[in-house]
Amino acid sequence: IEELFDPSAIVAGGAPRNWYFKDEAKDIDIFMCPTKKRINNEKIYDTLHTIKGLRVTRVQTGENLKEYSRNPYLKTVFKCEYTHPELDTIIPDPNGFLPNIFQHRNIPIKFEIIWMTDPVSDCVLKTFPVNISMVSFKYGRIITTEDFLIAVDHKIIYLNKVENIPVSYLYIDKLYTYYPNFFW
Repeated sequence: IEELFDPSAIVAGGAPRNWYFKDEAKDIDIFMCPTKKRINNEKIYDTLHTIKGLRVTRVQTGENLKEYSRNPYLKTVFKCEYTHPELDTIIPDPNGFLPNIFQHRNIPIKFEIIWMTDPVSDCVLKTFPVNISMVSFKYGRIITTEDFLIAVDHKIIYLNKVENIPVSYLYIDKLYTYYPNFFW
């Protein structure tokens, strides 16, 4: 994604949070904001279809954003699945985070490529609804924020109320089941 569309693209939220705790990621959210003027949904879709083993399962944009519509910085979501073309191959990761994702042969890796309207450094982590999700992965390493470390070090999870972005309480309830020993 970095090479194709946006050198500042990051993986953020649940996947790097789970990797930090040495858990598997259920899916991977890749946030990007292409700066090239000629990039559009069709170009991204067509480019993704050239990657062997990758399948775009759904494109959500505009009113079709559904659960994502709460974030005004979000432009398009490409829901994808990737199955490694050589089924007996496990893609190694020297940092020890990614093997948990790729260990299951024949089970596709689910991920979303999330196209933001503004640069990811300006509009991704700071708009996440809770501090336990304010973490990213880039250049082979987990990048924590001060808010994330407060959650981890003190077992305190708090809401991040961002103007014009309503909180999804379904998301909060889901996280509560993952971290019942944290103070909310």
